This record gives sequence, C-alpha cells and structure tokens, in this order.
Amino acid sequence: MKQTCLIVALIIAVMSGVSAQALDIGVSMTAGSGEMIWYGENPFHRESHDKDYAYMLNTGGGLVVDYRTPYKNYTHRFNLTLDYYAINAGYTQKLSRFNFDNTFCFSLLKKNYLDLWLGPQVGVHYIFGKTRYNICDAHYGNTAFVAAVPLMGYILKTWYNVAKYNMGSLHLGLVLGINIITTKNVILSLSGGLKYSAAVGGIAFRLGGLFQKNYIIYGHGFDRFVDFSILYRFDGGQSPENS
Repeated sequence: MKQTCLIVALIIAVMSGVSAQALDIGVSMTAGSGEMIWYGENPFHRESHDKDYAYMLNTGGGLVVDYRTPYKNYTHRFNLTLDYYAINAGYTQKLSRFNFDNTFCFSLLKKNYLDLWLGPQVGVHYIFGKTRYNICDAHYGNTAFVAAVPLMGYILKTWYNVAKYNMGSLHLGLVLGINIITTKNVILSLSGGLKYSAAVGGIAFRLGGLFQKNYIIYGHGFDRFVDFSILYRFDGGQSPENS
C-alpha cells in the first residue's frame, strides 16, 4: 500500500504543472507471457544454488495517462497497473505484480483521427504474494532419497507447502501502438511490444505455521505483451483537428 501511495504521489507531482487540457486519462487491460531463468539459494543445501527455466504469464489492468507534450509528435504515457502473475517451472506459483511503466511515444504517422507511434518503455515492478509451493517437486522430485524415504517426501510436501515472495524488477522494452481518436474525445489505443526484465528479491518458506528466513532469488528474461486502453481526451471543447 505504501508503494502504491508513493507512485501515485509521484505522478501527481510530475503533472502538477500540466494543464488538464494536455491529458488523456483512462483505463487499460494488459496481458503478456515470456520466459525467464531463475537462480536461487537452495533452502537445504546452503552451498548450492538452483537454476530453473520458467514460463511467465500475466494479465491485469489499471490506470493509463497520456501527457500530450508541447512537441507535436511526442506523447508520454504512464501506466499504473496490477497483474495476476504466474511463474510456471513445472509447478505453478500464483502471485501479484504491481507495475509502473513509462512509455515514450514518437509518432510515425499522425492524422486527424489516427496516431501510429513507436517508442521505448521503462518500467519498475513489485512482485508479491503467498502461493502454494511443492518444495519436494521443486528440489527433490527426481532424487532417490525422497523415493526411498517416503516420510521425508511427506514432510516436505506438508510442512514446506507455502512460499512468500517479495521481489522488485526493472524492464526495458520497445512498444508499437496505434491510437484512434473518436469524434467524442474518446481514444481507443492498442499497443504491443517486447521487453527485457531483470528481477531480484526474497522467498520465505513456511515451516509448520511459521515463515523462515528469506532466501535470495534473481532472474532475467524476455516478455511479450499487448495492451488495450480506453481514454478520455480533455480538450476543452476543441475538435481533433485542432488538438
């Protein structure tokens, strides 16, 4: 909650000197998928580290704001969204992800009711949540030890069955989008792109009823994403031809 308030305050501060007539404000829906390599401390073998190849999936939505700068062919877009975020490395971990993205939109083709744009994107994220975690399958699924000692497999599955995540991530990407401006100052925007992400943070396992120490995990990889937004243009009664 504190992170949400901080980011909202930052947006307000950035836009405090901006006229409302320079803003398009609306809601967005987003979805994406990708692949990442995750590295982390093994909770039972302190000297060793795990390496997992994971498939990522996210879907969510939130607030979108376009600031129409004094430069005719440049618009700055802010996205503030909350996602369902799943990590699948043979077992699925269901988490949440809070996103703050900045997109620098440079017009390739601009008409009265159309804006085709391309630009880089920078984003920061907070990944969090508690999820079911089968530590037996994650770390010992193919070991003869667990197969030979069923009690150990039962203990691992019963006690180490929940994981708590707290991670931060940063991404750099490239986005291609198109805005269609209607006669009623409503804008339909569709965009998609590719981004490279890097994340680092901690994961704590619950032993019985208590969570233990945080184990460091980190990863990097690529994501593909699409975004659909509906915005309202504050134009003070101007027509699209004069905007």
